[in-house]
Amino acid sequence: MKMLVVAPDISYETKNSNVIHLLEVVNNLERYCDVYLIARGKINNNSSDNIYLVKEFLDIHPFRGLTRSITSLVIGFNLIRKRNIDIIYERHHVFDIGIILSKVFKIPCVLEVNGILIDEVKVSGSYGPTLQKAVYLIENLLIRHANCIIAVTPGIKDDFVKRGIDKKKVHVIPNGANIDLFKPINRDKSAECIGLDKKYKYICFVGNLAPWQGVEYLIKSTSMILKRCPDVRFLIVGNGTMQGDLEALAEELGVPDKFIFTGVIPYEKVPLYINASDLCVAPFIVARNAKIGLSPLKIYEYLACGKPVVASDIPGVSDILKKSCGGIVVTPEAPRELADVIIKMLGNKDLLEEMGSNSRKYVVKNHSWSAVAERIVTLCGDVIKVQKK
Repeated sequence: MKMLVVAPDISYETKNSNVIHLLEVVNNLERYCDVYLIARGKINNNSSDNIYLVKEFLDIHPFRGLTRSITSLVIGFNLIRKRNIDIIYERHHVFDIGIILSKVFKIPCVLEVNGILIDEVKVSGSYGPTLQKAVYLIENLLIRHANCIIAVTPGIKDDFVKRGIDKKKVHVIPNGANIDLFKPINRDKSAECIGLDKKYKYICFVGNLAPWQGVEYLIKSTSMILKRCPDVRFLIVGNGTMQGDLEALAEELGVPDKFIFTGVIPYEKVPLYINASDLCVAPFIVARNAKIGLSPLKIYEYLACGKPVVASDIPGVSDILKKSCGGIVVTPEAPRELADVIIKMLGNKDLLEEMGSNSRKYVVKNHSWSAVAERIVTLCGDVIKVQKK
């Protein structure tokens, strides 16, 4: 099978969760088929003959995305002709040029959907009402022409079905973890490797510091946690638009010295921060998350490292923690409840160890990226067979 993966909205050179997701899927798909990737990046700066990077030729919002998609369309057109591509696998974005190529060349297109575009542009605030309506209309028009849709959460599937998409056409395949990279490592050795003082207990958050992550509620819970557990420190691993505001909030609440904001950390070093911690958190807020649910990389990676998790009771998140017996869910946006659960868990070493053991076993069995890729390849094979009939 020869597969063209189309993701022109994902910047290949950055290392946020979107890129990690894309690269993990592509790297594992390569075990089963020939993969050609189109993504955003510096032209002619790719490390593989099968990777094609494009940039915006008009760097003015919102036209940068349009110019990038047009360039991707041209590259995709040439690739399909030269490489005899069997199927297109597209990460859903505003213009979905993979679907257009699918119609031109009469080859199937599988659409991977990680969120509802109209909700994302509303939260980002980068589109006005007119452009939001345009995004919704374009999305509704294009998704109907995909041969198959892969949704990372049941909530996304439900949203598409409500719009009139045949439910048999939409399949749910959640995200996964790199279980070879994210694995249990001795706590003290991990702390030593990254220069942390081993005398403290650490609570870790990993991810993009964006409004929907809810890190501010962790900061608001800090004083309550420290009253009972004064030897606790907090690791905030990652960066994002909220970092300045979060650091200011910690300063305002008088706890800046209890937090370590690491900024961007190389992907391969993130497991050290997780393993140096006693437990990990994901205090997601309700807005944007509750409607479609979540399949967050951070949760799978926490669990793969054998760490217990405290996370918001959001569809998808609560399901993972209940099935894995690897953590406890709390009411979103409730600092006192968050603090109470963290204090309870830190005070019960046996509970932490039991949850950690459960966590690793569950992810290895159910959510490795290899298993995710295998499901995608099987589904794509079925789609190709249907197309040829």
